[in-house]
Amino acid sequence: MKVRGKATEKVLKHMKSFNLLLDRQKEKALISEKAYHTLKDYSDMLIKRLQ
Repeated sequence: MKVRGKATEKVLKHMKSFNLLLDRQKEKALISEKAYHTLKDYSDMLIKRLQ
């Protein structure tokens, strides 16, 4: 099921920003590898589902 509209675009924008934040946290060693990969996988899955 694909949801469309302004709300979806807003969620996609925020999730992409979240991915950038995750990348920065990982680069600075502020998040574990396991946590990074878990959050990144779920984030990517949600983004893919909404597109």
